[in-house]
Amino acid sequence: MKKNVLLLLSFGFLVGCGTPKVELTTYDYKREVLLKMVDKNDEKARKEYEETQAKLELAMKKGNVEAKKEHYEWDEIYSSLRMRVKKTNTPRTIPRRNY
Repeated sequence: MKKNVLLLLSFGFLVGCGTPKVELTTYDYKREVLLKMVDKNDEKARKEYEETQAKLELAMKKGNVEAKKEHYEWDEIYSSLRMRVKKTNTPRTIPRRNY
């Protein structure tokens, strides 16, 4: 009986160590970092974003489901901010008429 318990514990330990841990962040933190990156062109924020994305992609390749969700959320926020900035910064042009 003790051997079975020990075998199960060791198996659980090996399985638990196989997937890398993902650092989960809040929505507000992600938005704050991405706002700095997109609006203010902050290099620290860009570096942090790129490092986070690299870690998440590595964890996703190893099959971590939380990493996939986290990566999707980062991309969703980034694309929404890029669209917002793109819309507000585009100049409105009026076609000239030649009379």
